[in-house]
Order: sequence, then structure tokens, then C-alpha cells
Amino acid sequence: MTEARSTTQRAWWFLRTRRGQLTLAWALVLVLMAIQAEQVGLHMLNRYATFHADAFDLGNMDQAVWNTLHGHPFRFTNRAEDWYGPPTRLGIHVEPIILLIAPLYLIHAGPETLILLQTVALALGAIPLFLLSLRRLPDLPLVGVAFVAAYLLAPELLGSAMWDFHPVALATPLLLVALWAMDARRYRWFIVAGVLASFTKEDVALALIPLGLYIAFAQRKRVLGLGTVALSIAWVYLCFGLILPHFNGGATGGSNYWYRYAWLGRSAKAAAANALTHPWIPITYVLGDGAHRVYLFTLGATGGGFGLFAPGLWISALPEIAVNTLSSHAEQYSGFFQYNAVSLP
Repeated sequence: MTEARSTTQRAWWFLRTRRGQLTLAWALVLVLMAIQAEQVGLHMLNRYATFHADAFDLGNMDQAVWNTLHGHPFRFTNRAEDWYGPPTRLGIHVEPIILLIAPLYLIHAGPETLILLQTVALALGAIPLFLLSLRRLPDLPLVGVAFVAAYLLAPELLGSAMWDFHPVALATPLLLVALWAMDARRYRWFIVAGVLASFTKEDVALALIPLGLYIAFAQRKRVLGLGTVALSIAWVYLCFGLILPHFNGGATGGSNYWYRYAWLGRSAKAAAANALTHPWIPITYVLGDGAHRVYLFTLGATGGGFGLFAPGLWISALPEIAVNTLSSHAEQYSGFFQYNAVSLP
């Protein structure tokens, strides 16, 4: 009994040291990640196996990835052509990351691969988040565990993880890597994570513009920061100005989804003009609706609301928040689904 008491005392002494707390914190983070990935993964696999998954998006993503592996990049045919133009994902979204995902079908060619990829990737986002917390709060590693728990339980994250597969969901962990790398001045990691995040959807690069400005002026890395800004703008223009119109037959606003914003203008240019000359119209549309107000409150409350104390990072989320709140499509401002992949990190 004396030996057991001595062992317990040594364990408590170790946990009172910084090294002990760090060890415990890492163990808790890994356990939380494993539990979340297991539960979400099993739920999603069961959802698919019991025929509750959708053709749009899990079905067409499975087809597009399979076709990409077999020499027909981004091709899918399981949606009416008169709805979305030619049978290619490039008429809907620009997602070059599919080219990197396709080789995974050499292991197993089926939706299960996409489900597990998304589940594991989102859970792995906890690691850069925890590393960032250790940089900012080195003496309080257990606080970082609390942030990880908030991230893994966030409705925005669970919404992305539990609704089919969307390449943009991978932007969440990639942007967390970019944020950690920027803070740690690991700029090679920042570049890789930023490029990969931009390849998950055509508008994700908008979030990199404020980060590039921060690198240029706060961290005094002018070439890297301004280069990030310029390349991000160029990529977004290429997607909306050339790629999407080319493959969707010149849809209104450059997107097949412009009908969700038609209340503000018949085209993107008309909508921008209306918003600038009559700013009370979009403000009233957003703040005058209870569902929109709940959505904004949910975003602000995520992580205990601490995100509000980092307004510089919130600027990076504003493009996606605007896209969601100005949409007439209720799923976009529900606080769930994949539409919050950028705003969450």
C-alpha cells in the first residue's frame, strides 16, 4: 500500500509540472480526436449503408473522383444537364484538390473513402489549433484542450462532417494549419496549406487576402504577404471569370447558384451596385430575419465567443459570412452543413 501511495504521489507531482501538464494535454487532445472521428465516421458510414446519403453531393463526388482517376477529370453525369450545364464539376465548383484525392481510390474505390477522408481530416484540424494555443498560452496547455473540444463539438464542424462529402470541408483543417504556420512564421507550411485550401473551392482564397496583408505589414514580409494577396485575387478571378463561365455556359453571375442572390440584382455587377447605393437593403435582409440573426449569433458563440477578440481573423471570414447571409438558400445560414468551412477556423 505504501508503494502504491508513493506511485500516486509521484504521478500527481509529475502532473503539477509543466511537462506533466503538456503530456496530459496532448493525451487528451488525441483521445478527443479519436472519439470524435470514430463516432462521426461510424455515423456517416451507417448513413451511407442505410441509403440515407444523397446523390448530390456524395454520389456525384464519388463519380467525379472515380472518373478523375480513370482519365476523365471532374466528370460526373448523375445530375440533370439542364440544371448544371455540362457534366463536369468545373461547371459547379472549382475543386482541383480532387486531383489529389483521386489516387486514394486505388486503395478503395467508393464513397466510404471520401467519408473517412473528410472525417479524419476534420478531426486532424485539432492539432494545428492546439499547437497555436501552445504558442499563445505556453503555460496553460489544458486551456488548449478546451479549445480543441470546442472545435470538435462546434455545430459548423459537425455539419460539415455529417453531410455527405464536400472538398471545401478540407479547407477547415488546412486553414488552421495556415493560421498556425503564419503565427509561427513557418512560411513554407503557410504556402502549402494556403494553396491546398484554395484548391478546395473557388472562393476560399478570399480568406487568404487579409492574412497576406498581415504577413506583409505586421510581420514585415512584404514579398510573401503581397504575393499572397496578388495570387489569391488572381486565382479567384480565374475561377469566377474564366473557369466557371467556360464550363457552365456563362451562367448568370458566373455561377449556377446566382439564383440564390437574384433578390439583390440580376447579375453580380447589379447586386454590387445595389448594395453600394442602397446599403440598407442587404442590412435589412440579414438583420431583419430571425434565422439570419441566430446564424450570426451561432458563429459568434462558437468556441465560447473568444473569436470575437480576434477581429483581424474575423475579417478573413467575412467573405464567406456575406455569401451565406445574403443567400436565399436557408441551408447556407443554418449554421450547419459545409457552408462554414472558412468561417469556423
